[in-house]
Parts: sequence; structure tokens; C-alpha cells
Amino acid sequence: MLPGLAVPRVPLPSTFGGLVDLSRLRAPRIVVYCYPMSGVPGKPLPEGWDNIPGVRDSIAQARNFQDRYGEFLRLRVDIFGLSTQASERQREVARRTGARFRRGPIL
Repeated sequence: MLPGLAVPRVPLPSTFGGLVDLSRLRAPRIVVYCYPMSGVPGKPLPEGWDNIPGVRDSIAQARNFQDRYGEFLRLRVDIFGLSTQASERQREVARRTGARFRRGPIL
């Protein structure tokens, strides 16, 4: 939590098209969470993946945001997930999982 701290201007590509500049958002509260990678069905994870601290928790974190999305909307909270993966990969994940909040790759 960083109350009162200005977010620098950094336009990021959105999974749903266009750019999102977090510095220009006007929601009273914004949650930005980062996740390393979304798995690909039928494709094994990289060797040693489960040895990275917190990597499996990022999946639970994303599911919790998704499951409680309506609550966040009522509280006027905007949610963004950042990943290092390409937009097309993130669009596939959003379609497959029914993600309703914005996610996208970081530059």
C-alpha cells in the first residue's frame, strides 16, 4: 500500500487492446499484482518452476481476485495483473478462465 504516492507515467499494453497508463487512472483504489507466467494446458512447466518461492501462490492470488471481483467493483477498486508474457498469451488465458479484470504483459 502506497497512499499518496504518485504512479509514474508508464503505458502498458492491455490484454483487451490499447494501452493502460496506471498514472492516468481515476479509480479511488487500484490493485496492481504481478504474476510470473500463466501455464499452457498440456505443456509442462519449466524445470525447477515449483522451487521458486511464491510462484504457485500467484495462481491462488489471481483466482481470489477473480472470485471477489464483484466485491472490488462495489468498493470502487480497479484491478490489474501484470505478466511478462505476450498479450496474445494473456488473451488466451482470459478467454479460457473467463477473467473479467484487466491483465496484460509488462513491457
